[in-house]
Amino acid sequence: MQKRNGADPFRVNRRWVELCDSEGVNPIGKYFEHWRDSMSAAESDSEMAAGSLERCLAASSLLTNDQRDQLIAEVTYFAAWHRRDAAKAEIWFARISNLEGLHLVERLKAQAAIDAAGHGSLRRCNAAIRHCSIST
Repeated sequence: MQKRNGADPFRVNRRWVELCDSEGVNPIGKYFEHWRDSMSAAESDSEMAAGSLERCLAASSLLTNDQRDQLIAEVTYFAAWHRRDAAKAEIWFARISNLEGLHLVERLKAQAAIDAAGHGSLRRCNAAIRHCSIST
């Protein structure tokens, strides 16, 4: 029918042709690229790490619940340790849906950072780290 109307059979649906011709974007691949960027920049460039974590959060709908909990634990740690904002870190920490499903080291790292940011108590942080090394 399209051929009889004089339409080019290879351009019947221009959008499909453009999609086939494009390189495409792998959203989960982009997520892991942002995750890698945030981990590599965490100690040296906190602004870049913050931007990468924000992009990870924006793409978190693609993640499983366990992966999202791990991301939220890392955001908690970042807010507490790098930003020294215990209140915001506690809000993020409360968003973890399955705290027991989170790896013990990740959970204790986030809790120790919150304690250090909120109270400035290195003694409590060291006790949490010792507890972590004894338990594992």
